[in-house]
Amino acid sequence: MNVPHPRAALIIALAVPLVVALAAVGAGATGGTDDVRAAVVNEDEIVSVTADDGTEQPVAVGRLLAAELTDDDAFDWTITNRADAESGLDDGTYGAVLIIGSDTSAAAVSPAGAPADVRHAHLRIQTSDAVNPVAGELAQTVTDAALAALNAQVTETFVDNVLVSLGTIRGSLAEAARGATTLADGQRDLAEGAGQLATGIGQLENGAGELADGTTRLADGSSQAATGSAQLAQGLARLDGGAQELRDRTAELPAQTAQLDAGAQELRAGADRLDAGVQEIADSVAPLFEIAQHLTDLIIGWSSECAGAGLPADVCATVDSIVAEAEQVNADIQAARGRVGELTAGTGQLAAGLQQLSDATARLAAEAPQLTAGIGQLADGTAAARGGADELADGTAQLAGGARAAADGAVQLREGAGQARAGSGELADGSEQLAAGGRELADGLDEGVEQLPAYSDDEREQLSRVAARPVTAESATSHRISPAALPVPSAIVVAALAAAALVWSFRAPLGRETLLAGSPLRQIVGSRLLPAAVLTVTAVSAALVALALTNGLGAASSARFIALAILGTLALTALGQGLTAAVGRLGAAAIALLAAVATLAVRVPEAASEGVRLLYTISPLTPLLEGLRAEQTGTASLEAPLALVAWGLVGLGLSAWAAQRRRSDVASWLLRPA
Repeated sequence: MNVPHPRAALIIALAVPLVVALAAVGAGATGGTDDVRAAVVNEDEIVSVTADDGTEQPVAVGRLLAAELTDDDAFDWTITNRADAESGLDDGTYGAVLIIGSDTSAAAVSPAGAPADVRHAHLRIQTSDAVNPVAGELAQTVTDAALAALNAQVTETFVDNVLVSLGTIRGSLAEAARGATTLADGQRDLAEGAGQLATGIGQLENGAGELADGTTRLADGSSQAATGSAQLAQGLARLDGGAQELRDRTAELPAQTAQLDAGAQELRAGADRLDAGVQEIADSVAPLFEIAQHLTDLIIGWSSECAGAGLPADVCATVDSIVAEAEQVNADIQAARGRVGELTAGTGQLAAGLQQLSDATARLAAEAPQLTAGIGQLADGTAAARGGADELADGTAQLAGGARAAADGAVQLREGAGQARAGSGELADGSEQLAAGGRELADGLDEGVEQLPAYSDDEREQLSRVAARPVTAESATSHRISPAALPVPSAIVVAALAAAALVWSFRAPLGRETLLAGSPLRQIVGSRLLPAAVLTVTAVSAALVALALTNGLGAASSARFIALAILGTLALTALGQGLTAAVGRLGAAAIALLAAVATLAVRVPEAASEGVRLLYTISPLTPLLEGLRAEQTGTASLEAPLALVAWGLVGLGLSAWAAQRRRSDVASWLLRPA
């Protein structure tokens, strides 16, 4: 084969990895869409909804959506009209056009209205691939995100209204539960009252029986009272006649009592004179009584002295008889003296009694007019009583009739009370059942109230947000790499692979001179590997410098990143020498191509098939790619460097094996017979 000039090969070997690395970075980087203009045509008409307090609240969904889009940095959104948007889409001014229909707000609030009027709000997106082939897809993605946010907001409002309504329902149920409790209490009171009513009606029935008996006795008594009142009227009539006669006969009583008083006065005066005369006589005869007693005592003294005086016995006998007569006379005189005293006392008592009689007749004379007046009043009263007795007779007769009617009514009352008692018992039973049902209703309403949660404004707002967005995602990237540095590891791998492939495309992996000279294997392998390694490391180093200046390496440690890139380049160079020496350039190229596809085409190894994942795992490019990425994120370990060293040793082993085989072949060729 024709080998290019060494200087040209050197330039190609240095330039190609650099170009390949920069091209890989450019191809892997995602172009921005900040320069793509998109138009928003808002034709939505504002609608109004009525709040719970009766106020009208405007709803402008189109404006909210337009605000969501214009706040997004992925596109340069411009709010315009339909004509400008369509013409701009045709001439390339706009890469995407979003048209918001006129009934968007009306459709968004339609769930709050009649079920038949509920509908979706529809948007229309128009794109032009002439401006940006991916603009349509990106515009759809941005619009979907804005729609999701808008739908969540509308859903949040709807859920908030539902929760408010739920709170209203809970309040109404609570009020109904309180009313049901009050009703149940009232029904229980009604049952108790009905029981008490039944008891009271039973008592009323008993009382009505007693009333019937009493009114019967009252009717009988009233009949007797009517008879008695008639007799009373007759008696009062006779009493009135006697009173009238008494008044007629006592009309002259005052004059007669006056005369009686005058006679009593005269009798008292005569008694006073009689008492004075008797007292005077008693005073005049009092000395005579003393003289008679003295003479009698003197004669008795003489009689006692007669025998002593020596007088004859007959004289003494005469004296004794005289003494006896004198004593008898004196006794009579003294008895008369006592009667005089009695007479004096009797005249005094007579005078005192006549004095009392005079006083009594005086009082009688003074009170006789009042007595006659009282008798007149008695006569008038008996006349009035006679009239009242007649009325009493008539009234008691009517009372007897009413009492008889009351007795009949009491009997009917007793019968009605019996019926009412039975009905009140049924009322009590029904009231108990009604109270039990009211209590069950109150308990059911209380359970319903307990099952309906009560939310504060903050809780309702939180629930609305969660219900509108039940699942949210929060992205957190550890060991973040700048987007510009993401394709750098792949570019380094491509550059190292390209450098190794170009070097062994222009250089033979094993030198003929060293083979023919019988040099040691390390000299045979090293004499070709060291210049090639210098060339590939120089090329990759240039690529690293260029990437660092353009995109940045994005590595936690640039020194370790560069060292790993150089180590990988050396390993690929050694492996390329071994493969080229072992299977030839075509075989090595095929293996390199398969390794590049297996490593660089697989974005997520875990999601690939088992065969692809196996190729990815055994590819010699995989340790370099994963090691460089680990250096970028700061999670590097010794696994990648050791794997690269192992692949380098594999390459050296293949080169040594190929050199040994080539040397054996040369020896066999030289020793074959001519």
